[in-house]
Amino acid sequence: MVQYLMSVVALASIAQLGLCENASTFITAAAEPDNWVSVRKADAFSLWNDIRIDDLLSGQHLSLFLLTSASAEAGTEGAEADLFAATLSNIVYPAVTYAYFAAKADYSLTDDKWNFDFSVGASATGMATVFTRMFQFTDVNRDGEFTEGTDTIVDEYPFMEIGALGPDPKPVWAKGDFSKETRTMSIKTKEGAFAVRLKANQEDGRTPDGVKFTPMNTKVDVEIDYNKFKELKDGNLVGLDTFVISTEAKADAAFKAGKGVYIEQSDNNPTLSFAWDTKANLETVGDTEVKASALIGASIDDIKYKDLLIHGMGATAKANAGEKFSVEKVTFTFKTAKAGKLVWDPVVGVGSPEDQDLVSGVGNLAPCTMMLLAMFLPVMAIAL
Repeated sequence: MVQYLMSVVALASIAQLGLCENASTFITAAAEPDNWVSVRKADAFSLWNDIRIDDLLSGQHLSLFLLTSASAEAGTEGAEADLFAATLSNIVYPAVTYAYFAAKADYSLTDDKWNFDFSVGASATGMATVFTRMFQFTDVNRDGEFTEGTDTIVDEYPFMEIGALGPDPKPVWAKGDFSKETRTMSIKTKEGAFAVRLKANQEDGRTPDGVKFTPMNTKVDVEIDYNKFKELKDGNLVGLDTFVISTEAKADAAFKAGKGVYIEQSDNNPTLSFAWDTKANLETVGDTEVKASALIGASIDDIKYKDLLIHGMGATAKANAGEKFSVEKVTFTFKTAKAGKLVWDPVVGVGSPEDQDLVSGVGNLAPCTMMLLAMFLPVMAIAL
């Protein structure tokens, strides 16, 4: 049985190490009663992490990292397998793509440095989370979030511009970080104003604010230190424009619930999601509030060089067939009125609203309850 499972995982894995360098593999296997066995394999690849050819003078770096995770389970009722591939890159925009497969996946890397591209073969479903700009604003109506047409933008930090030789990220990016041992990868701006980290989930867990992560999705850390770019004035807030793109654009496929955007998929494929914590850690003051605006329906054409994202989602065939995508814009607001680095914890991949703790402070409920019972029960015993 175990040999059969390893064969399934081998078929589900990309196993094309000739494309990539610095690969790392993580394999776990577990056996339970009733002849149940589970095997999971995780790989991390650094596809490109070097200076852009059209930015030799500025030292601009282009980073593209790949994370894959495949699993197989078998028991008395049969066998199942799944595979997803996620990328982190600063090609045009800082973005995370996610592609879910029901069968073997194919990948291709265009090594023409003048026309850099990475494509994933046809996926069952796919999504992308794209950060397009960061900005400082005055909260005129004092509602704690950015209100278009009411609040005043003081300055902004767009993540994309058009260079002399094609698409070129607006900030100057430093060389990305990659760890083959921990399957962790990150991109960061040279001055330290913005960074995104991606990491494989090897087991179930929860973010600091209670959003569940599993081996079927990937943890994302967003780091913001706006003062590294421009002075953050007292009382001002920081906004982060984000697009959530996904296959399956039928009516009401995308909806916001609690701490996440969820996009239901067809053909019994699992729901895809971008979920987030409603608080972030600011090193100078501790936890600070994060608010998300209402979803604003958008078009894939609103995002320049969208093909690069579609390729990473494994949705090229769907786009060529004329299928539409679910595209929602959401603006996150961070209460960062004090200087310092802020760390925020979203999760990308397979997920559902049931994966989040909707009651704040749930982690402190049990200790408080036990304390009350310890005080209350002796009194009741005496009364009885």
